[in-house]
Amino acid sequence: MNKKCENLCRRLPKDGAALIAASHHLRYLTGFPSGDSWLLLTSETAYFLTDFRYIETAKATLGGLTCLQIVSLSESLKELFEKHGICRVYLEAAHTTLSALSRLQKNIPTVEWDATNTLDNWLCEQRAVKDENEVRCILQAQALCEQGFSHILPFIREGVTEREIALELEFYIRKQGAEQTAFDFVVVSGANTSLPHGIPTDKAVQKGDFITMDFGAVVGGYCSDMTRTVALGTITEEQHRVYQTVLQAQQSALSVLRAGVLCRDADAAARQVIEAAG
Repeated sequence: MNKKCENLCRRLPKDGAALIAASHHLRYLTGFPSGDSWLLLTSETAYFLTDFRYIETAKATLGGLTCLQIVSLSESLKELFEKHGICRVYLEAAHTTLSALSRLQKNIPTVEWDATNTLDNWLCEQRAVKDENEVRCILQAQALCEQGFSHILPFIREGVTEREIALELEFYIRKQGAEQTAFDFVVVSGANTSLPHGIPTDKAVQKGDFITMDFGAVVGGYCSDMTRTVALGTITEEQHRVYQTVLQAQQSALSVLRAGVLCRDADAAARQVIEAAG
């Protein structure tokens, strides 16, 4: 069993277990990206439960975990609960639907299902501290964004559409090694830049436009998120004033950021600059 699973197992009582289904938590704890799989942790053992589509790869890559091919999740869980004397099972409250909880309670009424925030809090506390590999993935994800930004600048010219810019940016970042995009890219120009999460359209960029790009890459399951605004051609005095106001707001937030500062305090530092500018 790996250290991440061991740390979580140590929190469990002897008769307790944790059932984890959220794909990002599964990847964090096992390193294995898959859907329709579950991780069952007891105080002493870790089981990776999956179906015929993933079992071969799971067994080949998940050393230290017992990989079981399942047909019925409920039947497999019943057997494991009986084997380990499990009476209480912790679930991810933020990722367990009412229907899923109801189904588990109905199919396995012999245990108490804990859908409070207990397991979520354990996972959040553990994930808050990144190891060297996690930091490396985050840095690589951000480096891909920075490379993508450098690549896209000469591509932006009059007549190119927002959609074409978004596609070129995504293709380049994926080609450079991103396993996927962190989210659907935002590329908006001109009047569309008032839409923070606007969808790229067939609008062609024109001289004098602001062009805002919000994009991110995924490396090892970790996301980067980068927003940049550029202008095509010459901008007006008003555009320059707005841009400088946002830049000053960013710098104000950066000046107060340090360990222990609340996010809302850094946010307030930025907003105060914008409010003062009217």
